[in-house]
Amino acid sequence: MKFTILSCFSLLIFFSAGCNKDSLPTQAVIPANGSTLYSPEDKAVEVYTSPVLTWTGTSGDVSYTLQVSSKSDFTDLKYNQSGLTTTSQQITWLDNQTTYYWRVSVTGPQGTSGFTEPRSFTTSPVWYIYSAAIDPIPNNKIRAIAIESNGTKWIGTINGLVKINTPIWTTYQNAAAGLPDNTINAIAIEPNGTTWIGTANGLVKSIEDGGVTYNTTNSGLKDNYITAIGIESNGTKWIGAKDGSLTSYNDTEWVSYNSSGSKLPGNAINTIAVDPNNTKWIGTNGGGLVKYSGSSWTLYNKGNSGLPNDEVNAIAFESGNTKWIGTSNGLTKYDGSSWTGYISIPVSGKSSNSYSHITAIAVAADGLKWIGTDVGGIVKFDGASLWKTYDTTNSGLPNNKVNAVCIAANGAKWIGTDSGVAVYP
Repeated sequence: MKFTILSCFSLLIFFSAGCNKDSLPTQAVIPANGSTLYSPEDKAVEVYTSPVLTWTGTSGDVSYTLQVSSKSDFTDLKYNQSGLTTTSQQITWLDNQTTYYWRVSVTGPQGTSGFTEPRSFTTSPVWYIYSAAIDPIPNNKIRAIAIESNGTKWIGTINGLVKINTPIWTTYQNAAAGLPDNTINAIAIEPNGTTWIGTANGLVKSIEDGGVTYNTTNSGLKDNYITAIGIESNGTKWIGAKDGSLTSYNDTEWVSYNSSGSKLPGNAINTIAVDPNNTKWIGTNGGGLVKYSGSSWTLYNKGNSGLPNDEVNAIAFESGNTKWIGTSNGLTKYDGSSWTGYISIPVSGKSSNSYSHITAIAVAADGLKWIGTDVGGIVKFDGASLWKTYDTTNSGLPNNKVNAVCIAANGAKWIGTDSGVAVYP
């Protein structure tokens, strides 16, 4: 069945984002009483709206008074609590995109000290969450996201598809709506706006117009379980399947490829990306990375390249012919001649707390890489040294399992998780 629902009947849950955990302060403010403001660092930005404020003390301290204000002279106190017996305190539900000031005084055997020199921090923008509980999304387990040039969003779940053309939401489920199967694994959009949906039982073209389903009985597809779709600038589609077959379709002719006569290893295809030169990059489930220029094949694997793992889950491009490749055991950058590996994705800038299972990658217009992980949330990386993690503890992300990332023209990140979609400005 096909349902069309106005978004005015849906609700947006919004949360705050991103406690700045990237680094610890290099200089501490040490008042006469011996207490030291520790975290967040002074002038920190993108701080979670329910932050934990931390300071240090001395062995003779009895209790602490913590003040938080939206004004530097502390005339507008948002939090004022004495008698605290630990050196940290969570402050809940501060306003978004607001600068706050905080300070601490100490009570000990000799009485109560003056306050420390204050520090400031600025809270983050709002995270918007779309959930099946309150929005017309057929299931919270998101598997694919694509955004048209006009801003229309397509979100694939394990139980159907939804199109968001604000303010109208349209849900597609079952054969009556044009879906041969409700499990959506891939979504791709041609330059002319034609949509292609990869399901567990066939490939669907233009579902918004009723849909045309292609499968092994009426096309050149060798397997109905579609796992990936990539599209060239001329509109040629490249379709990957669970059985490891790769099929191209130029709207006239179907051509299928397998391990015979190509470098395809025969493993299931996890992802397909087409670079600006229309070279196809095919990530496989344990067989490595395949490059196909249209005339020659190249296979990269752990044994002959800088690929850290042969299970390739995500591929993204940035200017200068650089490829970012996410595997089940780390991230790597390939510029066409050399490889740079990042086996562990740091969390809070600490190599001891890291994730290596990469599930999705998107490169923003400003060059920042947004890297989805299997259990560690989403990581922002500048390509050099700055890593920032957003997870359920420091942002509005509803689940740390990230399955898809897509960036809209306005820079908003649409993040598909196992608990719905998060949108971060």
